[in-house]
Amino acid sequence: MKLPRHLFYAFALLPFWSQPIATAANLSHIPMTVPVASTSELAQFTLQLGVPDRRVVRALNERGYREVTIVYRGLTKSRAEACKNGVKFSMEITPRGRIKALRKIGDCRKPITSTQAADQLERKGYRSIRVEQDELGEFTAFACQEGVRYEISLNQYGDVGERHRRGWCRDGLSAQDVRARLRSQGYNRVEIRDRGARRYVVRACRKRRRVELRISLSGEIRRTRRIGRCSPPIKPSQIASILSKRGLNRIEVVDRKPPRYMAEACWGTNRVRIILSRYGETIKERQIGKCPPPVTKEQVSESMLKQGFKSIVFVDHRGSGFIVNACLEGNQQRLTINRYGETMDEESKGRCPSPRLEQVIQKFKGRGLSNIAIILEACRGKRRIEFKLDEYGTVIERNRRGKCRN
Repeated sequence: MKLPRHLFYAFALLPFWSQPIATAANLSHIPMTVPVASTSELAQFTLQLGVPDRRVVRALNERGYREVTIVYRGLTKSRAEACKNGVKFSMEITPRGRIKALRKIGDCRKPITSTQAADQLERKGYRSIRVEQDELGEFTAFACQEGVRYEISLNQYGDVGERHRRGWCRDGLSAQDVRARLRSQGYNRVEIRDRGARRYVVRACRKRRRVELRISLSGEIRRTRRIGRCSPPIKPSQIASILSKRGLNRIEVVDRKPPRYMAEACWGTNRVRIILSRYGETIKERQIGKCPPPVTKEQVSESMLKQGFKSIVFVDHRGSGFIVNACLEGNQQRLTINRYGETMDEESKGRCPSPRLEQVIQKFKGRGLSNIAIILEACRGKRRIEFKLDEYGTVIERNRRGKCRN
């Protein structure tokens, strides 16, 4: 006889308790190869297992969303808010990057253009303004004010950030102008080595050749000398290897479209975003968050219990992470979780299995119990009824227990 999916209680004449057959708790004797951070290191972080933030951001960026804010992290979904075409949306994202429950919640600030950024600086008294926009939509401006040349950072909405002094404003081309002119002539990896009273000394690459140029202040190339060879452009598949050699880990390439690449990685406990040139050189780098240390099997189990999972069974727990079967709201799911607590994949395995009545009875008989009775509750219309069954499934008592909630 198969039990209905209702709450039931087992009663017997002797006291008893049950132990799960295969759960996270009774696997603790199995040796683990996952490195564990020290107590002091773990204390710096709030353990939050779930879909990796970088996967959420990448999935939304690929669909044209910007200004992504993670508002909830769960093992099987994250909730985020993001902007697209001036509209702010709320949505859910699965571990495989699918968007669900999309809804409009407001409006977003509109990004400015390079021309608008230059106009804004001109209204503040800057002259000889040149503006560059990077892959993140942020601006770097070079401009003169009272004879001093500055490098100024602006975000995509025109808010002025850092300002650094970069020398004096003189007649002739600036170093930034020289770089721009050489790039327009087919040079790349331009490096200003020296500026004299009448010329620049520049090193650059062109057609796999590394050359040193002497350029007048008016931009005329006066002398060219070959000094070596230049490496070819890199492929997106090489980025992880390049960054790994520099000591970074947990590397994910979030933008593979040339001429520049964007990657996110961990440096110690800091999460950084790196802009690379097509030749593998770092153009820009900034910290965007923290990288948590590796988690233990016990921490994974505890976090899953807090999120409502039951019947947690670790199928595999090697050094690279965990494969876990668990039930959530009656559905069985298989989760692939990496060693840092990030859900890498989710697979539905159908409804959670319910034990047959005779299996339950035999389990308790095996512990020396007798005269076993089963009590279950169910609704009939709006009435809640309690049934008492003997070990053969025969109803031996029936009682009304109040009303049922809808």
